[in-house]
Amino acid sequence: MAKVPLSPLGDPIDLALAGQAYEKQRAGMRSLEAELDAARAKVAAGWGDEYAERVHKKGKLTARERLHKLIDPGCSPLEVLTLVNHGRKFGKLESPGAGVVTAFARVHGRF
Repeated sequence: MAKVPLSPLGDPIDLALAGQAYEKQRAGMRSLEAELDAARAKVAAGWGDEYAERVHKKGKLTARERLHKLIDPGCSPLEVLTLVNHGRKFGKLESPGAGVVTAFARVHGRF
């Protein structure tokens, strides 16, 4: 069996970047993270309240509601591919995440 050394790669952040450069890069990352969070929130809202209301009138649940009923209590789903088709318009509607929810979650004790 090969020996794999477990030592960190690269320099510590204080050696790699001076204090001001680090803060400038971190501020830039914060703005990008805020943009990403806003896009994810928009996708999580789905087609909107009118759509959810229409689905509930039929006695059904939205995809995320079904997902939350299916997963084990205390487990939060890890959604992937949330920004597929983000910003694309199909006719008058903008597709939130291609209308598909893909997630990893614990269901009945298994992933």
